[in-house]
Amino acid sequence: MRDAGLTSLEWLLIVAAIAGLAAVAVVLVQTVVDNTAENMADHNPRQEAADFAANELTTRWRQETPASASEARRLNRRYMERCLRIGILYPEINLEVSAKTGLYENGTEGWRDNGLPVCTLV
Repeated sequence: MRDAGLTSLEWLLIVAAIAGLAAVAVVLVQTVVDNTAENMADHNPRQEAADFAANELTTRWRQETPASASEARRLNRRYMERCLRIGILYPEINLEVSAKTGLYENGTEGWRDNGLPVCTLV
């Protein structure tokens, strides 16, 4: 007479394989959750907002074309003050302001961007 069905050893092996697959799935899901939590912890929206404001300030400053040295000094002072306001709005950000924002040279060059950003956030 032939046995119909699986023996108890075969059932035990099937149950163990299913349990092993379930354990692997749990570890995989836990790893994904941990990685997502770490990425969210590194995300600082206030830092990103301050960086955006500083970059926007530098972009606007580079579009300026003063006609004289006194106007260039006024523009530099105005943008330096705006940069300092970013530090006031985001007190948790350590703000470093570049010393020279732009130079106005009498002669053929006129207004010259020295390549430094108006605001540098550290």
